[in-house]
Formats: sequence, C-alpha cells, structure tokens
Amino acid sequence: MIDLAPHERMPASGIALPARRSASAIRALALMLEDWLPAFEGEPTAVPTLVDGHRVQRVVDAAHRSSAGEGWVTLET
Repeated sequence: MIDLAPHERMPASGIALPARRSASAIRALALMLEDWLPAFEGEPTAVPTLVDGHRVQRVVDAAHRSSAGEGWVTLET
C-alpha cells in the first residue's frame, strides 16, 4: 500500500473516475476496497481490523479507569 492522502491516490485499475460531485466518494470506496482485497484472499493487510480496534479500546478504557483512581491497570493478553 502506498502512503498517500486519499485525494492524491488513484485506483490501481487506472480507470478514469467520473467527473461529477460524487467522484471523491467513488475514489474513496475504490481505494478502500483495494486496501481490503488482500484480506479477502487471507493475506495480511495494513488496514486495521476489528480486533485491532478492540485492543485499542481496551487500552483507552484502562487509561480511563487508571485516571479515575484505580491506579495501575493490568491488561491481560
């Protein structure tokens, strides 16, 4: 995956995007699907997963509990 802002990236297919107001939404959808494509084939992808989001939320929740007075909060793996 190339690290460019969505408005700078173009779909790898090279197909021209329609010249209308929805072109940016169409490009965003095409880029999202391209980024997800390896996952559909069982390969690793740089796109965060639901599991990644859950891990982050556990850390955020632990930080909130710690700052609310629980002290050191240990997370189980």
